[in-house]
Amino acid sequence: MDLPPTTPSTPSLRLIVTNDHVLDKHSSFRVLTKEETELGHSEVELLLAKTGVDMALIRLVDTPPASNFCLSTDVPLLEDVITIGYPAVPLSREAYQVVHRGEVNAQVADMWGQDLLVISARTAPGSSGSPVIDDTGRVVGMVARELFEKSTFQEKGITPYSACIPAKTILSALYQSNIYKRYTTDFE
Repeated sequence: MDLPPTTPSTPSLRLIVTNDHVLDKHSSFRVLTKEETELGHSEVELLLAKTGVDMALIRLVDTPPASNFCLSTDVPLLEDVITIGYPAVPLSREAYQVVHRGEVNAQVADMWGQDLLVISARTAPGSSGSPVIDDTGRVVGMVARELFEKSTFQEKGITPYSACIPAKTILSALYQSNIYKRYTTDFE
């Protein structure tokens, strides 16, 4: 996601938005393009403890121009969506990009009060942090987790639901982040 500069001479802030749980246990990581070119990054901010949202920001530096995602905060039920991620594919040798089609099935709040979108597009470990994109190419959310209780599945056959963080929640957490606040106050 690119945030626009506040003045024409101010460089834009280039961020990768992913899940906190993707980065929280790693002391180091690499950011790669699909051509496996490594992108430099200067800061990481984990937002779960601060905002209650399973979200992390990675500030990129010296990166080539790239297309930006446009966020959509108005998502109707039954909106067609796709997920794009790198879940483990059984019996495969490498991580492959996997795309699933589905729809937005519900807007719910979890037990901790976090708003989520329930989607029918299949997700699996490795999909976390992936964009959920509507049929116009706008990001409506970010894959976060499965809503699943092993005992409920075993006792009642209730299968897991895939949940994503809505774009509205992503924007709210972004505006609370230190990276965003520092950037906007440094250049105002």
